[in-house]
Amino acid sequence: MNERTKSDTKARRLAELLKGHSAITLREAMDALGVSESTARRIFARLERDGCGVRYHGGIELISDSVIPDYSFDDMKSKFVREKRAAARYAAGEVCEGDRLFIDSGTTLKHFSFALAALLEKKEISSLKIYTASLANFGALRDLAEVFLIGGSYRPLRKDFCGEIALGALSRLKLDKCFIGCDGFHPSCGFTTTDRDSAEIADTVMENSLKSYMVMDSGKFMKVSVVPFAKRARSLTVVTDREPCRDALQGISGLGAALSVCKNGF
Repeated sequence: MNERTKSDTKARRLAELLKGHSAITLREAMDALGVSESTARRIFARLERDGCGVRYHGGIELISDSVIPDYSFDDMKSKFVREKRAAARYAAGEVCEGDRLFIDSGTTLKHFSFALAALLEKKEISSLKIYTASLANFGALRDLAEVFLIGGSYRPLRKDFCGEIALGALSRLKLDKCFIGCDGFHPSCGFTTTDRDSAEIADTVMENSLKSYMVMDSGKFMKVSVVPFAKRARSLTVVTDREPCRDALQGISGLGAALSVCKNGF
């Protein structure tokens, strides 16, 4: 048996053990496989790359315990509503007169669009140029500001547009700010979303924006989805409804991002 085959066999063994135990420490993996610490760490890294688990300090946990497997706008709209509204209202306060904005898809950014619409209706802000690929955002803002709906391939579950046409249009924009959503944040993976199309759109607009805001409810901390993104964002601020745990705080700091927590909670 060659070294690659041995490595494959040990990775499969550890994956099976992980399914039965939900989490395995580094020492437990070393003892179960009869390998060194460095080898166990390499196997942990491989399982994480393969989407089987998520590493934490000193071990690995089964990804199904923390993962968000897929996204549906209709399924998510009734979850963490107060938290989403709180973060969205706070983030809307970061918009300035004359800004050129991109607003991402998702239920949290729908609440952001409603909060921004309220500011526009009260004439507290005006002269915005807003770009979005979300039908929900477009509907909330189209009568109150100059709004550009980015077209492309329609996704019924997310109620938005994506693909090459959308990316082509977004790549040419120069934005003051963008407001992005995510499906999870874990210090080992960073920000993640359920699909590559969403990740590519977010990465494109974040690279073209002077300031980026990740607007998320606190229930998404220490959660993992499938595709990492937001690693090249410029001037990133995470806006959420309450302070996350220490591991998440350290992960955000490690990315060079700032954290803004709603001062008045809900």
